[in-house]
Amino acid sequence: MEKQPSLITKIKVNDATFHEETVDGLSYVNFFFGKNGAGKSTIAEAFYNPENIEWHEGEAPEEHQILVYN
Repeated sequence: MEKQPSLITKIKVNDATFHEETVDGLSYVNFFFGKNGAGKSTIAEAFYNPENIEWHEGEAPEEHQILVYN
């Protein structure tokens, strides 16, 4: 079974341990895991800045609610 792609196509991260990185291949539910200091919280915080999020063509960000559990 393939995962259903998200309406968010990319997250741009340029903070803490990341330098001009992108996270893509997102689905509607995503899990980020790793050791302390790996950047999990940095990725979660990127969702709070609309400039970091790239949406699927034709989607209006104001019509969606992003939920982050960190």
